[in-house]
Amino acid sequence: MRPIFLLRLHDHLKSLRFQVSLAILLLFFAANGFVYALKVDRVVEELGRIQADNESAYTEVGTLADAVDERFSVATRPLGTEFMAEGGQNWLDDSFRVSAETCEGAPDAGRRQTLNNWLEPYEMVDWVLIVRLVLSFLCVVLAYDSVSADLDSGLLRQALANPITRGRYLAGRLLADSAVVLVSLVCGTLVSLLILTASGAIEISAGLLGSYGLFLVASTLYAVTFLLLAMGVSALARSSSTALVTLLLAWALFVVVVPQAAYLLGVDPAQRRGAFYDQEWEHRRQVEQALEREGISLRSWDLGRPDGFADEREYARRLQEAEGVMDGLRREMYAQEARQFRQARARALVSPGAAYQYTVEALLGTGVPKVEHLFEQVWQYRDDLREFFRARDASDPESPHILFLPWYMSQRPLEAADIPRFSERHLRLADSIGRQLDAVLILIVEAGLAFLFAFWAFRRLDLTG
Repeated sequence: MRPIFLLRLHDHLKSLRFQVSLAILLLFFAANGFVYALKVDRVVEELGRIQADNESAYTEVGTLADAVDERFSVATRPLGTEFMAEGGQNWLDDSFRVSAETCEGAPDAGRRQTLNNWLEPYEMVDWVLIVRLVLSFLCVVLAYDSVSADLDSGLLRQALANPITRGRYLAGRLLADSAVVLVSLVCGTLVSLLILTASGAIEISAGLLGSYGLFLVASTLYAVTFLLLAMGVSALARSSSTALVTLLLAWALFVVVVPQAAYLLGVDPAQRRGAFYDQEWEHRRQVEQALEREGISLRSWDLGRPDGFADEREYARRLQEAEGVMDGLRREMYAQEARQFRQARARALVSPGAAYQYTVEALLGTGVPKVEHLFEQVWQYRDDLREFFRARDASDPESPHILFLPWYMSQRPLEAADIPRFSERHLRLADSIGRQLDAVLILIVEAGLAFLFAFWAFRRLDLTG
């Protein structure tokens, strides 16, 4: 096996095909470094603006009633690994507005970290995109004649005439091809890291190196899948030109067509956020109209105090019931969007490219699971705000204690620094993998199937023809 490995490695290193492939890969990773060096500056600027606007909202609060009436912004913080796996940061929800007021507190999602919404559909050139499209294509180009060329030259017959099994021969070729691809990938990523580090966009840390290691593991598994597929097709086709055409068609189908088709099949035009918002406000309008018909309205403190704010308490109770329905609609809206995503994702996982992308997102804690985790924390933040306001209001004997109606809570001064701030907790590795375990398993299974296919095709190869 060792002579086969060394011979194949030597052939690769001196071949123009490998040298051109390496140059193309380095060019893409260099572009990644320059693009993300610029993007990091923009993201820092935008986050600074969001933070400044949010702090302004906190400092403008004068009383507890003002704080309940205010809407606070919550924005996700970057992981620092977006240049590896963007994870949809350009088009997924990245911020929420939260209020403790009754019927106003359902987190309202949006995208604030984008200067030009027209540019959102364009994919960023992250490492995952480069590996998913460019590296997989280069694997096909490097290995499409790995068996057929040796068969034509007579090298395969000569090698198997010695005491070496077909399995060891195949393993030697695979290890050589994998080593060349892995070295190319490492060189490319190091170019990107060098540019990003020199520009000050990132700082090398233990966490970043850990993410880098996980990225290399997933990328190697993905590349090996295509190398094995190329070897198997090369053995079956026996002709380099036939193998190349077959592999290019398979690459286009599984890497480009299947993910796009999964997206198109998953789109449901009936699922619109606007429809849910309309249902929310229609329900609130019906509740308010019912209160008006019953003659229940909000009065001034002077008019409400004699009867203990009876009308106001009933008004608040009915609004709280309405809020339960409105919160349910808001949660269902996000749940439907998540189901639609998972349906499209399940179809896309047929593609090794999609399985690889979701695996890297799982390993780095980005993508849709990151947004879902943020969404859960935002709802908790609203509860934390309300608990804080409830405790402060209870300490004021002058307050009517009609919770979360701003005009009927404590009018005492409130220090802005005392208001709880939102602190995002990123997904732990185990939790992130658990949310996308199917993608990780499918990538491993696809690599295993590619190995069985290559081994079967090579075993049945007829050397007498």
